[in-house]
Amino acid sequence: MQISKTDAQVTFLEPREDDKSINRITHIINQQNELKHKQVSDVLKYISNNSVCKSIQLLTYFGEKNIKDCGICSVCIERKNKKKPTADFKTIKNAIITKLEETDCSSRTLTETLDFAETDIHNAIKLLLEHQIITITHTNTYKLSHL
Repeated sequence: MQISKTDAQVTFLEPREDDKSINRITHIINQQNELKHKQVSDVLKYISNNSVCKSIQLLTYFGEKNIKDCGICSVCIERKNKKKPTADFKTIKNAIITKLEETDCSSRTLTETLDFAETDIHNAIKLLLEHQIITITHTNTYKLSHL
C-alpha cells in the first residue's frame, strides 16, 4: 500500500520581508491615492465652474479639440437669459400679441423671435391664457382669442 500526499501547498515567487510589510507595493498604492484625489478634485471643479459650458468642460477633460458651446446646459441657458434684456410684463405681453396678430406661433417660436428671457415669455403666456386673451389651437400653437 502506498500513501499519497494530498496536502495543499503554497509556493511564494518573491520572498516576504515580514508579516506586516507591503513595501513592494507602496508606490503603487500612493499612485492610486494621488489619482483618486485628482479625480475628485476635477469633479469638484466641474461642479463649481459656472462660467464655461458643461459640454466644453467634459470634452476638454477627455482631450477633444474644436468644440463649441452646447446651448442646452445650465451655463449656456443662464448665459442666454442674461443676454436678453429684462422687461416688464406689459412690454412682453404687447410683443406677444403683436407677433400673434401676424400668425399663430408656438412657445418655441415666440422665445426664438422675441428678445426676452424665456422664463419671462412663458410667464406672460400663462397669464395671457388665464385671462383668455390667447388660446391654444389644435396644432398646439397660440392664437389671439378674438381672431
